Amino acid sequence: MYKIEKIGESFFYIKVLGTMPPSVAKRFVKDFKAITKDLESFSSIIDGM
Repeated sequence: MYKIEKIGESFFYIKVLGTMPPSVAKRFVKDFKAITKDLESFSSIIDGM
């Protein structure tokens, strides 16, 4: 399970619980690319448990 939160104009907080099966990892990549596609640069904080 994962959650992507936008915490500023180009800042993201990403929380991941456990491991991701390939199908979830592919969905994460698709979601994150969609969110960041119009940004020239961005920063992220990743919290993995």
